[in-house]
Amino acid sequence: MTTVGILVFGVLAAVFVIWALRGLVVAVFFNDTGEKDNGWWWGAFNPDKACSKIGTSCGAANGVVMPVLLLTISTLLFLAWRLGRVRRFCTRKARKEAGSFVQTAGSLMDEVVGRDQLCNAIMNNLRDRKARRPHIVVANVGASKTALLVRLSEKLAAKGAVPIPVRLRDAQGDSLDFCELARQRCQEIVQPVVRSDGEVDRIWRWLRQRADRIVVLGDGLEETLSRNHASGQRDNLIRKAIRKAGEEGLPLVIASRPHEPLRAMQAAMTELEPLSAEAALQYIARSGSWRSDSLLLDRVVEVAKMPESPIYLQIAKDLHRKDLLEPLWTEGGTTDPTLHDTWELRGDLMERWLDALVDGEVHPELPIDRDTRSVVVSHISALACIGLASDRAEVGLWELDPRTAETSSATRRLAVEHTGAV
Repeated sequence: MTTVGILVFGVLAAVFVIWALRGLVVAVFFNDTGEKDNGWWWGAFNPDKACSKIGTSCGAANGVVMPVLLLTISTLLFLAWRLGRVRRFCTRKARKEAGSFVQTAGSLMDEVVGRDQLCNAIMNNLRDRKARRPHIVVANVGASKTALLVRLSEKLAAKGAVPIPVRLRDAQGDSLDFCELARQRCQEIVQPVVRSDGEVDRIWRWLRQRADRIVVLGDGLEETLSRNHASGQRDNLIRKAIRKAGEEGLPLVIASRPHEPLRAMQAAMTELEPLSAEAALQYIARSGSWRSDSLLLDRVVEVAKMPESPIYLQIAKDLHRKDLLEPLWTEGGTTDPTLHDTWELRGDLMERWLDALVDGEVHPELPIDRDTRSVVVSHISALACIGLASDRAEVGLWELDPRTAETSSATRRLAVEHTGAV
């Protein structure tokens, strides 16, 4: 619906409301026939007096005008209800299911701590149409970039905005358009509550252009357009896409590892700082019992330098919940922090956590027996090594076992043949 159409519908709806209220007031307060000849107390115009002489004409006019006005206000109410329903659906998912709402977060992401100040600063800039710029948050692997987007999504939804998270590694064509990526992702999100693709387009245009409610959250810029590395066009395509988003006023926040295209980017660059030691300590301590030793926790956080790599915060919290953290610190026979090495402690934390995961002490809700857990951990560890060696976040199973590629190819071929037969 165009702006002119909305304005016309709004005026007609206002006329309908005023006419209905006037009729109600006259029926309640001016129903005395003696008063009717004198007109309204707030003006001389008295349609009731005029219609008493030309009742047939007034009845015909009312019979035509009132259904049109009623249809107008009904349409506006229906559109407002549909728009509100879709917006509430998106914001509810962002607030209550943020871990699954942000595709790159994974289903096991826990509470996000220590990022509210940065989120508030970004939101303040995005709120101002004149001053807003695309934001790029830069940090190395494991520094909680995705966690920041999860928390930002929750806070935006709480303020009435509609966050649209997009997985940037899915953009592998010859061009990059953040607005189009977000529109496609929005269509996937609202599919359960819309009637047609046309309705999605109308809602998208309203939220994006008129209500200015859409905020795009992109994760994994370093993996975008990776197939264009050989052509040498990737860096220019990324810079052009971000510049276009800024010129169009698209609220855009991107998380990325440091890489070449970030140089000379027309965006606000923010290096993600480590969490504070206090926030890290509070996060772990909440999972323990009253018997836990706060001094010991403080030493573990300090020696392992957990604020610099928040993945170890989750590991320490899981171990502390099962009372496995304190034995790990004291089993070496010394509690002196100066005698503990950071990387050695991190390695011990990871090994103990993996053992607890295999034994079912960590995430017991997963319906997997011990042998299967052990096999899964071994395979995922190998895939992680491949990803680290090639600097990729997505690794195909066939890279570990070539036979998997043959099986997948055969499965796809059978599926195509079956579809053709049907």
